[in-house]
Amino acid sequence: MKAIPKGTFQMGDDHGNPEEKPVHEVTLDGFWMGTHEVTWDLFEPFLYKDYEVTQSVGGKVPPNVDAVTRPTKPYLDMTFGMGKEGHPAIAMTHYNAIQFCKWLYERTGEFYRLPTEAEWEYACRAGSTSKYAFGDDEHNLGDYAWFLANSEGVTHKVGEKKPNAWGLFDMHGNVSEWTYDQYDEKFYSSSPQKNPINKPTKLYPHSV
Repeated sequence: MKAIPKGTFQMGDDHGNPEEKPVHEVTLDGFWMGTHEVTWDLFEPFLYKDYEVTQSVGGKVPPNVDAVTRPTKPYLDMTFGMGKEGHPAIAMTHYNAIQFCKWLYERTGEFYRLPTEAEWEYACRAGSTSKYAFGDDEHNLGDYAWFLANSEGVTHKVGEKKPNAWGLFDMHGNVSEWTYDQYDEKFYSSSPQKNPINKPTKLYPHSV
């Protein structure tokens, strides 16, 4: 985890999609952010209880951990053949991502949650005001991200590209990340200025 400093930034993009408008000023308190996308190495013990048992001291899962609601055990290869060790976990629902955070809390005693949409964008920008976190020249994108032109249509191990200025990897490219927010294409027009959050009120959709 990295400590992200409090600050103010211009959220949105007047040259982007309609739901990215209008650009508006947002002020955030400091928070913590994972330096890498959550990998299968970390997600798999949550997904497969049997596997977690084999990796636990004495072959037992503490009752408080066992009480966390988990996804239904999948019967397909959820990596879809793209690789597991060191690769980002994929194909979980928004609810399962929230439950994973609860599982982490029960496992570690430290509170974890999904970032808000504003927190994610602020962390991705890392103090920049350019088109990308590293500047405006998209020819440099391959140094920082896996994307359509260089990924060969599969996920890649986290942290293989350069991080942004705040030490966060794969904020551009590789896989999308869930945020806590409900998706609303008109939310920016009425978004609060300080610590905005569009609290979920229904199952779908949510912002990535």
